[in-house]
Amino acid sequence: MAIRIVYFLIVLIKFNSTSGFGMADFPSFAYNRVAKDECFEVTTGGNYDDKCSCCLRDRGYKYNGPMFGEFDEEPTICPWCIANGSAHSTLGAELVTGDCVEGDETEVTLTDEFLTRTPSFIAWQEAQWWSHCGDAAVYYGAGGKQDIESVGGPQGLEYFRNIAREEYCYDTEEEQNAFLDA
Repeated sequence: MAIRIVYFLIVLIKFNSTSGFGMADFPSFAYNRVAKDECFEVTTGGNYDDKCSCCLRDRGYKYNGPMFGEFDEEPTICPWCIANGSAHSTLGAELVTGDCVEGDETEVTLTDEFLTRTPSFIAWQEAQWWSHCGDAAVYYGAGGKQDIESVGGPQGLEYFRNIAREEYCYDTEEEQNAFLDA
């Protein structure tokens, strides 16, 4: 009887300290607020390819964004190993690079958290991660003209219109609007 009670308490404590059977809450990422919806694939379990190459557990999610490193085969990585930095320290996986950061003229100092514990976002070309005030910007997902206006106001909209003009040769407002809503 005592063995059953101890076993029950262990299971109860484990269940209450996590959301589900051994599944901790999905980690949050300071620089990528939409990572769960945009960067990870839900796994069904039971498949060898679903096990994280770092912690060797099937956590129900695996990273499906860009990844750089020296591996024979691209590893499967769970969000928990990205969040705690072990995907970088154990496997050498780089999900963002300092080369992808662009933005204002301020000198950018990238934090360890950004470089080693941030999932990148998926782009149709190489990702450009913007910076502001000397740090990488927080990614909230793809946005268009209305999103830029609501967050950055007229100055934010003009900033991106200048990029459309200078880097992509979109001279008319119609071309710039199409670019911003793409």
